[in-house]
Amino acid sequence: FPSHDSHFLKSCPRTIDIKYLRDLTNTEGSVFQHENSYYPIQHPSNLNLLQYYKNIFVDIVVEPNVSGNCFLVTEKLWRPILARRPFIVVSNANYLSNLRKLGFKTFHDFWDEWYDEYGGPQRIVEIEKRIEFIASWSTSELTEKLNKMKQTLDHNYQVFTGLSRSKIELAFS
Repeated sequence: FPSHDSHFLKSCPRTIDIKYLRDLTNTEGSVFQHENSYYPIQHPSNLNLLQYYKNIFVDIVVEPNVSGNCFLVTEKLWRPILARRPFIVVSNANYLSNLRKLGFKTFHDFWDEWYDEYGGPQRIVEIEKRIEFIASWSTSELTEKLNKMKQTLDHNYQVFTGLSRSKIELAFS
C-alpha cells in the first residue's frame, strides 16, 4: 500500500461521534426532534442522511434500474420525499409517470421533465441539462423556488405516509 493508504488503514476502525449526531438532531428546526426519530430505512442512526437535507436543494436519485420496463422505487427516492426536497431521478423511462400514478407530484413547473421519456445514456444527458439549469440559479432563487414548491413537497410527504399495498395495486391495475 502507498503510505497514505496505510495511514488510513492504521486508523481503522473509525468511530462515529454519537454526541455530535445527538446534538445535531436536537437543534431547533431539525427534521428530528430527538435521537430516536430516525426513520427506519436508515438504521443504524449513523447512516441517517436526512439531517443533511437542510443543505440540499435537489436530490439526484439514482435508482438501480436504468433500462427495461419495470418500476422499482427504493429508499433513495423516499429520502428526499421525507425531507421535503425536490428530486430528479436517474432510472428507466417513465419512472416519473409511474410516480404520478401513485399520486405523487413532480417538478415540471420548475424544470423540464421530458427526460422521463428517455432511458439509458440519453436520460443521463437530459438530466445533466436540468442540473446545469438548476445550478445557474442564485441562492435567493433557490430559496424562492423551494418556497413555491412547499405545497408539492408537503403533498408528496402525505402521499408517502399514506401509501399502502392496496393503493399501489389499485394504481397499477
